Amino acid sequence: MSQNIREFLRRNIREYLRDETGAEWAVFLIALPFGVIGVYLPLYGRELGASAFQVGALFTAFGLVGVFARPLVGLAADRLGRRPFILAGALAYALSAILCAASFTLPLLFASRIAAGVGSALFWVGTRALLADLGRDGSRARLFGRLVTASTTGASAGTVAGAGAVFLLGIVLGWRVVFVGFGLAGALALALLYRRVPTGMPPKAAPVARRSSPAGLVFLLGVAFVVAAAYAMLVPIVLLYFKDRLGYSEFLLGVVFAPSAVVYALAPARLGVLGDRYSRRVLIAGALLGSAVSSLFSSFAPALLVLGAVWLMEALLVSAAVPAQEAVVSELSGGDVRGRAYGFYAAATGLGGALGPLAGGWLYDNAGLASPFWVNAAVLSLSAGLVLWKLPEARPAGRTATVRVEADSPA
Repeated sequence: MSQNIREFLRRNIREYLRDETGAEWAVFLIALPFGVIGVYLPLYGRELGASAFQVGALFTAFGLVGVFARPLVGLAADRLGRRPFILAGALAYALSAILCAASFTLPLLFASRIAAGVGSALFWVGTRALLADLGRDGSRARLFGRLVTASTTGASAGTVAGAGAVFLLGIVLGWRVVFVGFGLAGALALALLYRRVPTGMPPKAAPVARRSSPAGLVFLLGVAFVVAAAYAMLVPIVLLYFKDRLGYSEFLLGVVFAPSAVVYALAPARLGVLGDRYSRRVLIAGALLGSAVSSLFSSFAPALLVLGAVWLMEALLVSAAVPAQEAVVSELSGGDVRGRAYGFYAAATGLGGALGPLAGGWLYDNAGLASPFWVNAAVLSLSAGLVLWKLPEARPAGRTATVRVEADSPA
């Protein structure tokens, strides 16, 4: 994994001076805490006396903030530009890391999650809208792939640092030490964004001869909510499940998941181009079905090598589908409302992400240890069928330049 991280850093050192926004570097730094939160927040919360339901509530606190804030951020970003919200989001993320480092009590840990929710609402809506503005030549899925790669690479690097700190110092002290470093990284990301994010307003949508039905966007928002809830219900309980049922250590599970983490870190930038060439609907549905299969295998706790292979398959499918899904949101909206579209999209995923951990924690405590995996698999399978049946298939912008005038409008 360290070799892949070095590859990412070398590539970005060469490209940084040519990068108009500096987004990849900043996203890499901002994303450093993400993996540590996903892996170690349940364990750290337990050290502070949290129950499984309260661990789920820590994830819910993050999501609920975004549910209310993201549509408003999207509306404001269409009127005021993307830059102020990207910068404010980076600042909130840095504050969240500092609060995590100082979280000696459960209320402080909740405060850090609320700050992260504010940062997520501000930063990701602004960043996605900006990249959609810059990708009007038919390269949106590729750009979103690079964004996902920067984020997952940063999360992977942060997880390596966090695992080392926890191994050497224990969960409590290791958590606090590594989040001090994440706070400093967040401050550096803010400085990079301040210098590199362009000023100005988003492009106005020009009249078009054919536009996707708003019903397609509404359908996508509904699916995004359901799918986010299904994925999120596993977040607080996956590590607990394998520890409680089979006694696997965090280190052993980390080794098994490492190949998948490498794929999540590097593949989106390379596979994102598939969403600009082939059916985005098929890519999204395939990833949902792959994740459903992964959940079923995980629920039966197979041999670790089999589990690692299934997780690797899921990582490849998801890495191709996530950039395509981000691009679909852009295709179903126009330049002057794109911020609002991403705001509502992020709110839908945030609401699902907020309710999912609560459902997962409750099922884990009351309906059996494996029940969240079964519910997840059923919901994702049904969602895959709905996507194939109902999701509009937007044609790549590069092949519709004569129809969509917006694709040739200046930035």
